[in-house]
Amino acid sequence: MEQTTDDDIRIDVEHNIRTHDSEITTLVCSPNLKYMATMSKENKVIIIWHNEAQLKPSSRLLAYEITNILGKHELVELSDDGLIVLIVKDFYASDALVIYDTKERQQILILGDIETKEKQHANTLHYITESYVTDIHCTFLYNGNFMLLYKTLFGLYKYHFYSVLRNKHIQLRSNSVFNFFTRSDFNLNYVLLRNGWMLITKRGDNSTFYFLWNMETATFEFEIFGEYEGLGMDHYKTNKSDKILAIWHNGLETYSTQTGIMISKENYQDQNDRNWQINFICPDQRFAERLLISNSEDPSKVVVYLLDPYSLKLDRSLDIHLNDEFTPKIIRVYNDKIIRTVNNQVLVHDIFQNNLVERLRNDLKNQNNIHSLNIIEDILEKINNVDTIHGLDDEVIELLGHQNSWKYYQESDQLLMFRNEDITQPVIKSNLKKTNFTDLRICGFICLPNDDLIVICDHYHNDSYQNISFVLTTKDETLQMRYFFSIDNLKLAQENETSEKIFENIFSEKYFNCIFNFDRYRFFGDYNYSLIDLIKNHIMDNSFFLLHYQALLKEAITHHKNEVVDMVFKQYMKLMKEDTSFFLLHSQVFLKTAIMLNKSEIVDMTFKHCMKLIKDDPANINILKIITSLLPELYDNYPAYINRFLSQTSLLLSPNQFYEPMHETRQMFPHTAELHIFKHTPISKTYFFFYYYFCEVYDILYNVVCKIYDFFYIEYSPTYTELIRLVVPLPKFLTYDTKYSFWKEILGKPSTNCFIEVQPIELYSNCCGEALLTFKWEKFGKYYYCSSWFIFTFFLIIFSLGVTETKGLVSSNNQKICLWLSFIIGCLLLLITEIREFIWDWKLYVTSPWNLFDIGALLFPVVTSIYWLTNGPPPLWAPALSCLFLYLKFLFFLRAFETYNVGLYLAIMAGVVSRVFTYLLILGIIIIGFAHSFYILLQTSSESRNSTDVNTNLYSYFDTSLLAVYLLMIGDNSSLSTWDYRDNPILVVLMVTFSIFTILFMLNLFIGLLSNAIQDHDNRAAFLLQKAKILAEIELFYLFPQQRRWRHWFPDNIYYYVPAYEIRNKILELKSNNDLADDYKPIISDRLLELLGLDKKSEENVEKDSALNLCKDTLNLCKEILNLRKDTSFNGIDKKKISELTETVEKKIEENY
Repeated sequence: MEQTTDDDIRIDVEHNIRTHDSEITTLVCSPNLKYMATMSKENKVIIIWHNEAQLKPSSRLLAYEITNILGKHELVELSDDGLIVLIVKDFYASDALVIYDTKERQQILILGDIETKEKQHANTLHYITESYVTDIHCTFLYNGNFMLLYKTLFGLYKYHFYSVLRNKHIQLRSNSVFNFFTRSDFNLNYVLLRNGWMLITKRGDNSTFYFLWNMETATFEFEIFGEYEGLGMDHYKTNKSDKILAIWHNGLETYSTQTGIMISKENYQDQNDRNWQINFICPDQRFAERLLISNSEDPSKVVVYLLDPYSLKLDRSLDIHLNDEFTPKIIRVYNDKIIRTVNNQVLVHDIFQNNLVERLRNDLKNQNNIHSLNIIEDILEKINNVDTIHGLDDEVIELLGHQNSWKYYQESDQLLMFRNEDITQPVIKSNLKKTNFTDLRICGFICLPNDDLIVICDHYHNDSYQNISFVLTTKDETLQMRYFFSIDNLKLAQENETSEKIFENIFSEKYFNCIFNFDRYRFFGDYNYSLIDLIKNHIMDNSFFLLHYQALLKEAITHHKNEVVDMVFKQYMKLMKEDTSFFLLHSQVFLKTAIMLNKSEIVDMTFKHCMKLIKDDPANINILKIITSLLPELYDNYPAYINRFLSQTSLLLSPNQFYEPMHETRQMFPHTAELHIFKHTPISKTYFFFYYYFCEVYDILYNVVCKIYDFFYIEYSPTYTELIRLVVPLPKFLTYDTKYSFWKEILGKPSTNCFIEVQPIELYSNCCGEALLTFKWEKFGKYYYCSSWFIFTFFLIIFSLGVTETKGLVSSNNQKICLWLSFIIGCLLLLITEIREFIWDWKLYVTSPWNLFDIGALLFPVVTSIYWLTNGPPPLWAPALSCLFLYLKFLFFLRAFETYNVGLYLAIMAGVVSRVFTYLLILGIIIIGFAHSFYILLQTSSESRNSTDVNTNLYSYFDTSLLAVYLLMIGDNSSLSTWDYRDNPILVVLMVTFSIFTILFMLNLFIGLLSNAIQDHDNRAAFLLQKAKILAEIELFYLFPQQRRWRHWFPDNIYYYVPAYEIRNKILELKSNNDLADDYKPIISDRLLELLGLDKKSEENVEKDSALNLCKDTLNLCKEILNLRKDTSFNGIDKKKISELTETVEKKIEENY
């Protein structure tokens, strides 16, 4: 690692009395470093060290006496209350865990089997009894709570979360218990972090997946893409606010915990991971948070690096030399402390000692890149300390800062700012001109540690003075106002809130609302500080802008300050180009606002920059969340970007593709590695039990079938091909909000996700959309859909038996039973699906033609059944129409199946009808017009109409005239045969006109339009879109709200396989297609080209091989020519052969060169 500056710090060591009789092998620290514990492997002695003003041993314990269990004892955890955790491992039996209170000398909790429980003391407070326990992990959190995770029988993992109650005696209270499960073909490893998070590593045959869960709330955070196996807690750290996750593995990576996007990355391939540790620290209140990485490879010193956690830019490097005659056995860096075991004792050293912070002041800036502003702590400290406020008692007020100094002359009202290295020449001169503002009165000044200046004023309002203060800063040798606030309000808020909460409340919407209400003032007239000037200074101050741009945008939009909005977006575009980490962290908010305000330029720039970052680093696919989280808004306002996005991301390689391509044909096989953590209930326990045995039975049957094939020598020739694993580029597209109301969702108002709201046909025109639907169908769709179909089929059968005359096969009593069952089942189906769907979105419901058949197939039979049961048999048309609707709906159930192209044909029919609907409307108007004309021309009088059979003259009534014209259109002119054509020339004209215009022209045109519509229609995509709507209905109205939150059903990322030759052909086709715009060309990673053999290196090797083969062929031909020439007896035929060979050589050379 390159070092910018070195500081050598030497720490002299004094040795105290020896505490351990043998070598210390284990060192654990409590979360907040109040206690430390050491253990000797040889004699199992445990020493508890109390870390107060001076580190000293407080307890000496023996491991076996604590647990009363034989086996290998491991000291794994220690709390800030002095609780230690021991794990006992036995090769022949179940593992066990014991939590022991070192102050009260009492067992708090024991985890183990029944045999372990029988050996323990009667006064143990908590027992967790399992049949078998292994793979135990646990940790105490910074807030004092306790996390416990272990594996039991059937591959089931159990997680316990405990609160530590600190009364007279420490007790554990179980808050929650959770389960999760994985199949045997995946191996799970996990790391528990002390902020309550858990990193799960799921390793399969050819890939590894990493998932971050918040175990306090049992919510999934995000998936990490990388290779981090074998790392421990010291290699994963989050900052104080849990907004950044840092991971060390052959380098350093930082992630945003809110989105899972990798912010920055630095590779150090030559480093040994085990010698490195990472910590987030804040050396002093005046400095922003830093990432501290340390290397203890050399026992005599610890190398420490301070980095900006956002850009990973190296701020400072320190070599801390440990002047010690003994070699330390264990060296750990914990926060800003170095902890070592030397000569069987523990030593703790403070890294930032000997005024090191002051020495680093010139190098460490106050901000982390541009992402934080640590000013609120300083303001609170200064306003509460009267000594730091400089009043107007003196004529000249001097304020000394660290790098700058201030002077204020009361008489001349002049404010001067100097650099400390040259106090003779002022850098800034300003007249505050307080006398020009009778309602503002300057009362004092405060200099902040970052050299900003607080001007304390009184504002005259409503016949009284109210306190208001301004914070001035310097930039480019000019004086600028950073912000203003009320000290009275700040002190009032301080009594009830933390500094972080105060900062959010005082400098937020209220603050900017106050600014906009002060539009009539011109602060500091020398600089003409109007509202726009003040806002402009805020925006130009990157730290302030980063913290408050959301509140500023909100208030600017509310007050219709368009110039302020433009300034905010201008600064956003500037920072987007300068700082990638800024874009990754904040672009989603700006994109959402730009869509809302119709800022097409901002939308386009953000979209292009996002695609550029994906192209530069295709493995960081969480960047796509910036776009996919706003797909509904883009779909409504900028639909063209949906097609661009889907086209550009259609060939994204799975970031977990670490191994060679697979060689087994399994179609697309869409899958996810995410697992769901269930709350431990009897239902979840039963689910896991049956799921485990289902998997076991499936594996057994599969092996049996394979053996039968082998036994009977049944030839089976599986086809093999290279398969490449791609990823569906839609993170967060399927997931639902974890906060929901159970009864609201059950009663017809379920929350939605992007899959429900955005269903463009472009999504299903490529493999990504098909893989997404196949995943959903295989996971849950086909089971619920087939169950619904089965229930409906039963409903159809019993209703048909109830209303059909069976000639004695079904008795009248049984028919009544069938009708009652039809009524009950029909009402349940109406309530479960149709009524809830109508409540959810009645406009969408009534405009869908499928819903009309659904409601008819349920409502007609229900009404017919209740009418028959109460009043006897209804008119025959009622059961007839009911059965017709039932059979049609039964037919429409086939639209989800691709077998024999049934669903495809139904999709074609629905798509074509929608496309020719306008034509059918025109044809209908023509038929009505001719029917009306024939009705007027051929109608009879009312007297003769009553005596004439309606079938004799269909034109007696207008409704039958419509039927007659329809019959005429299909070639049946019998309705006009009773009239004499000679006596009715107008009739002849109408008939000829109708036949030429309608039959010859309109119907043939209709056939042509149908043909063109079928050809132009993307039938495959239409079928998939039809299936997507079915799956959306199943999600919303068949699944319980909890099921819609199952991560293994609704994951962030879905992976699928595509044959390598298909991708290779598509890439070659794209290279040769110059008509495709660059905005629509797929992003193709170097790794994908390498797997397909299309990278430059592979192409060069192919060229070399072809050149080598050419040389070999040419050489062989030349040798043959030489041999013929050496033969002195060759004749004319040989000469001819030599000539042919020579021509062949020349031709090969011309073809290749």
